Amino acid sequence: MIIDLRVSGKLGVELSKRMNSVADEIRSPFHTLIEELSRGNENNLDWWVSGPPSRNPHSSPLFHYCCCIQLIRSLISEGKNIESIIVDSLALQKILKRLFSESKQGPEIKIIQEPFFYKWTRIFKRALISPLIFFYSHCCAKTVSGKNIKIPESAILIDRFVQESMIDDDPYYSGMLDYIDEEDRKKVFFIPAFYKIPPHKLRATYSAVRNNWKNYLLKEDFLKIRDYFFAWLYVIRSNFLKISPAYFFGIDIRPLAKEEIRSLNSVGQSMTALLNYRFSYRLREKKAAPKLVINWFENQIVDKGWNAGFRKNFPEAGQIGFMGFLFQRYYLCLFPTSFEEASKVIPPKVNVIGKKLIETVKEWHPELKADIAPAFRYQHVWNQNKKETQGEFAILAALPLYIDQAVEIIEQLLDMYEILPDKNTRFLLKTHPTCSADEIKEKLPVNLPEAFHFADRSFDDCLGISHILISSGSGVLMESIARGVPVIIIGSANGLTHHTVPEDVDPLLWQICYTAEELAESVKICQNKKFNDLEQKIRLAEKVRKDYFNPVDKKNVREFLQLD
Repeated sequence: MIIDLRVSGKLGVELSKRMNSVADEIRSPFHTLIEELSRGNENNLDWWVSGPPSRNPHSSPLFHYCCCIQLIRSLISEGKNIESIIVDSLALQKILKRLFSESKQGPEIKIIQEPFFYKWTRIFKRALISPLIFFYSHCCAKTVSGKNIKIPESAILIDRFVQESMIDDDPYYSGMLDYIDEEDRKKVFFIPAFYKIPPHKLRATYSAVRNNWKNYLLKEDFLKIRDYFFAWLYVIRSNFLKISPAYFFGIDIRPLAKEEIRSLNSVGQSMTALLNYRFSYRLREKKAAPKLVINWFENQIVDKGWNAGFRKNFPEAGQIGFMGFLFQRYYLCLFPTSFEEASKVIPPKVNVIGKKLIETVKEWHPELKADIAPAFRYQHVWNQNKKETQGEFAILAALPLYIDQAVEIIEQLLDMYEILPDKNTRFLLKTHPTCSADEIKEKLPVNLPEAFHFADRSFDDCLGISHILISSGSGVLMESIARGVPVIIIGSANGLTHHTVPEDVDPLLWQICYTAEELAESVKICQNKKFNDLEQKIRLAEKVRKDYFNPVDKKNVREFLQLD
């Protein structure tokens, strides 16, 4: 048995299933581990804006490595014959070697890393290029003029991400301003965090934001050069962080944490977090007195700096972490902890988008104040269910962001199509908004059969004419279920399967499949008359909507903005 434990490695179906089981087992011990690692740094912001305490598996490999350690331990206890293990971490390699130290003949544990020179060149570039990008952004903002902005005493400050195409189209608070009058709109100020905007388009983006009909408050108008210097010095200060001993089932995890911090993989996020912290201080210097501060809260590194700053500099203002999305079980940072509250790096209150999510978000912080807010991003789930299509059985495949992953899903669908006994099935392939059908077609090794079509209609329209949705874990899963369309999740063969469907959703509406054979079997079950009973699906979908999607209306919006 050869096991690839790299973050981007290919584990295979069976080991991936076991990895998911391991992840469920260690979720609670992992949070205890993070608390132990954090002892002595409770009030050290440099620690909180580093990778290890973030608990974000999409940017920190620590949870992945802990899953790997536990997976190997279980295989050892079962006496499995392991020929070799591939890793991408020197610290993990040493830990695994110790696990096999009592074996007469352990496996070869190979580390695949980039050459020493390239590794340190990359780290050096991260240390220098990140501050240069921030400084360039600052200069772009300062050289662009726009309308004069005056912050009223009763201002509502709202944190949001901004991409080049999302200045007017707001996917985070969609339609919110439509439910308040003109006078109240004057109180609302969006504070943009620019995301995936190429440097040559920054100046035009700043100009569009400054002159937008909405009120935008730019951090660059308040930050000073010494704030950027303070953020950049994190690169040096992080090397002197003292990390407490922390044991994960008897194994000291400190080497993994130190290795991650020194890699500077998250230095851009760390600097953004520190600038968020300084922004609140500079805002205070300008005598601003906001009534309410709303953070788009995923409890990522950048949020730690935002909340630490506003809690310190504006303790009298109302502060909310808005969690306007559905939760992934292994996206651990979405679950705030009591320890983070004690260190005041999370908001004092959070708002989720459905009543069932209140208990979910309190898993590791039972005393957390939580309420519900409008599900702005998902208000279309309340559209009336459409009638089932007649004739061909329609399957909608929602393809992921990355082209290679989209190609893999289509290949699995093709394999499944060959197995299906009933060829009277139509496949609608819906690309991610950032991908095109032509880009995917160029990567496909074969031509698509006539039953496969790339859809040029909106996702909402495609869903209305489909019987099943198949996806690899995207955010559209619960949207589909809430519309009465069952979903099949394609499980990852490369590690953890990240999806947003809560465990209490009726299993009649969702399944996870890993192979073409499993997919074909699930599709055949969904074609069964029992699953096509429209009344049953409407009833189940209505329950999902009521539990997980708070409607967007005037009353709920005004309560969210504390305007009553």
